[in-house]
Amino acid sequence: MSNFNQIGFSVDTEEDYNALCLSHSETASFEQETALGTYVCWQESADFGPELWIQAEGDSIIGMHPYFRGKSEVKIGAVDIIDQSKITPLDAPLFCWFNPEKGNPDSGETQCLVDMVRYFSFDKKLPSMQTLSISAFAQEMDIYESAEKYNELHKGFTEEDIDNDDFNIVDAMALESFFSVGLFTDEETDEVPEPIALFSATVLETQKMKNPSTGRAYTWALVRTLGGTFDVVVGKEIQGDKPIHVGSVIKGAFWMGADFKDA
Repeated sequence: MSNFNQIGFSVDTEEDYNALCLSHSETASFEQETALGTYVCWQESADFGPELWIQAEGDSIIGMHPYFRGKSEVKIGAVDIIDQSKITPLDAPLFCWFNPEKGNPDSGETQCLVDMVRYFSFDKKLPSMQTLSISAFAQEMDIYESAEKYNELHKGFTEEDIDNDDFNIVDAMALESFFSVGLFTDEETDEVPEPIALFSATVLETQKMKNPSTGRAYTWALVRTLGGTFDVVVGKEIQGDKPIHVGSVIKGAFWMGADFKDA
């Protein structure tokens, strides 16, 4: 299931992806030139809603990422951009810390890797203190009616549990916990870190959405977890028939897209 499907597009094949690139680059809202190429942005609204960030070198489209511009706000210590040798020149996975100590970007509550949708449009020094808007695209997700219901089913874990081969940390995740699992790669296979996180979060706001291009429904939620507030988007295929409301708890794996809050 692609990230694009979580904001109401239908992208299941390479042909779907190419068609979406072409159709929405032609109706783009604006472009931003950089020394490495051009970011072409299609957006439903400048303040709230889905976006597509298309990457171009000259007349050639070389990539595209979805994004949702919502209400999230996360204080980070921006540390470094990871090696881009296996991705496009305009991609920028940013290694950061959430809620760093004052004056120390290389510190904080937890580490994370986020995929910046237009990093090279800005001249941000690293390491530095920044504020991000983060959109979390559901890869898989469970929904719980309340914090009480969630806590009944998740009892936490001990050091002894971790040493147990049958232990599954996802089943034991405490409420509002966060793990940037995409940072853990196999050096022997030369894997590239990915902006994928596991987290559980409390829903603060939510709204049913409809993609203006396709009419397909999806759900947006502003959630609170370790480190700050994120915008979560999830399509019908992953959400299923379970409702999301204020006070619900969600838990799952998410692709983490981000933009500077002051952009």
